[in-house]
Amino acid sequence: MKNKLKTSLVLVALILVCLIFGSCSSYFLSDSRSIKSTDINELGELIIYYTDGTFENLGVVVGKEGEQGAQGVAGNDGKDGKDGANGKDGIDGKDGVNGADGSITIIDGSSTDATQIAISKCLLNSVSIGCTFTKIENGLTSSYGSSGSGVIYKINKEAGEAIIVTNQHVVYDSESITSNGISPSINVYLYGLEYSNFAIEATYIGGSANYDIAVLKVTNSDIIKNSDCSSVTIRDSSTVCVGEETIAIGNPMGEGIAATTGILSVDSEEIDMKSITGTGSVTHRVMRVDTPINPGNSGGGLFDSNGNLIGIVNAKNIESDVENVGYAIPSSIAIGITENILYYCDGVTSTAPMRALLGISVGLDNPHAEFDASTGKTFIVEDVVVHGVNSDSVAKDILCENDILKSVSINDGEAIQLTRQFMIIDALLYAHVGDTVNVTYLNSNQEECNASFVITESMLQEYP
Repeated sequence: MKNKLKTSLVLVALILVCLIFGSCSSYFLSDSRSIKSTDINELGELIIYYTDGTFENLGVVVGKEGEQGAQGVAGNDGKDGKDGANGKDGIDGKDGVNGADGSITIIDGSSTDATQIAISKCLLNSVSIGCTFTKIENGLTSSYGSSGSGVIYKINKEAGEAIIVTNQHVVYDSESITSNGISPSINVYLYGLEYSNFAIEATYIGGSANYDIAVLKVTNSDIIKNSDCSSVTIRDSSTVCVGEETIAIGNPMGEGIAATTGILSVDSEEIDMKSITGTGSVTHRVMRVDTPINPGNSGGGLFDSNGNLIGIVNAKNIESDVENVGYAIPSSIAIGITENILYYCDGVTSTAPMRALLGISVGLDNPHAEFDASTGKTFIVEDVVVHGVNSDSVAKDILCENDILKSVSINDGEAIQLTRQFMIIDALLYAHVGDTVNVTYLNSNQEECNASFVITESMLQEYP
């Protein structure tokens, strides 16, 4: 009976594994391995065996088998019959009832174990960064260092190559004697290898002070070839909801990669900051979190509870009467600028991203909150309205003031439903020369219309 029960529990566990891993494959598995087999040991722990020879213990997932019930008491012998007749045998006692089987404990997505697994994945997506600068002050030349964080955006383990995303202010200093202010010596360090003899040299591809995003490249690194590091899994930041758990992975105080947790406080807002170039100020669209953020976290990843990248940490409020107010650049912006830099700057002298402009200005109307009963989440929804069209733009005589933009797509990509004003701005970061931007909109007669615009060089604006 015990063998039959264990077989049943293994089947239940396999169903749980299929449900968990089937819905979150990017959360648990890398591209290079898959599940080979599973087993439940004597402690009730679920063991996952992978095709690359590794295994993972997900902890107790089934309760212990219930104890077997005691055997029933035998019946008394019958009394002797009269006249020498034998008495009848007493009725045998019934067997005791078997003990109930132990209950199955399901590890759900809100458990500490799930958060720990997400953090473990994020650690392998993260790097600490060290930069060296040289400046001249009072006629004297001096060298100094700074530290920050980054995430691995793309990786080729076989070639030892990686693309790293960080903040521009991590690798830039306005006092540097270099012509562009970028550190001439940038090193990245993988988690667990944060020692000088494991420094990996990185080169600067490009960046933007206005977006505070920089892109670095690593080539032919034996350390990467022989490591367990991996690239991040991206989640569209426009799908993130206030109240979701957030995980920040960074290099606080320059003392090594560390993790902190909190929640998303505000999904989108604008903050004004002094420009890192030392001239004027810049406005950043950010997400606000109460996740602890400290110097050195800059450039590190902000992740959701499943270990998906939702932003790049870039600032915190340090006023004495303010607590737990940190900021991160949404992934929709950070990855759009990263792809833009890789397209326009990799292998050439230019280091600034190029924004595609349709020559229109947009605003919002009818803002309100909507509760989605199917997900249990509340989102802000807005009408995205055309406020003006430049006289020399490609949109002239096509889009008009007060048209309501409903969706946008690039080439044959999936259409993005425009429910917030910033979504059309973010989407255009991914449009390059030669791409076709498709827009669906409602005109003044509330008729649904479609328009397409091919991006040309004359529509580009450098955004350093």
